[in-house]
Amino acid sequence: MLTELFDEMLDTLNRIHVSSEEDINRMQWLFKTVRALKGMVKIEKREIKEEGERENPD
Repeated sequence: MLTELFDEMLDTLNRIHVSSEEDINRMQWLFKTVRALKGMVKIEKREIKEEGERENPD
């Protein structure tokens, strides 16, 4: 759910056109931040899944 939200955010950011160097720097920061958040969500989901598998082995 959150990863889809971050994908949508990245798609939206890709559609925004900026021209000033200051705005370009801000956009780069936003991309970096959203990608980092998306990565953190993926890691957390994987850790929760692994923890659940250890607690409930088949």
